[in-house]
Amino acid sequence: MRSLGFRGILIALAILGATVLAVAVLILKPALLAYIIGVFTPCAAVYIMEGSKRRFAWIGSAAMTLAAAGPVVLSGLLDHSRFIMGDIWAWGVPVAAGMAGTAVAVIVPAIGEMMTTREQKEQFAILEQRQTALIAEWGETIKDPLTPPG
Repeated sequence: MRSLGFRGILIALAILGATVLAVAVLILKPALLAYIIGVFTPCAAVYIMEGSKRRFAWIGSAAMTLAAAGPVVLSGLLDHSRFIMGDIWAWGVPVAAGMAGTAVAVIVPAIGEMMTTREQKEQFAILEQRQTALIAEWGETIKDPLTPPG
């Protein structure tokens, strides 16, 4: 039998935790199911809109929403006097956290790519200056000058 490894153990614990939480919600307070569905609807929308095979935006959105909605659901299960469905903060914070997770997953790589592109253009300009200096010193030895990538 093959070992699960760290990733497999984490996935198994996540599935176990989600199952326990879902069963607790269904048994103790079924009204929270509407809250869970409502809060995670933006995550489902991001999943549908994201067309690539690597679904980083959906993962960021779901992780941040879960991190913000989990304590709300647990407090709703433990405190029977709390009415989560009418609490604007209970709705707003998880949705905003999910939007922040989506932004991190989409915007940060784009910014990194822009910075890399700028650095490559600067390096290419330095190479062109060096090429010009070498041509001036040694004479023309190549047929085609360098062309920038992309």
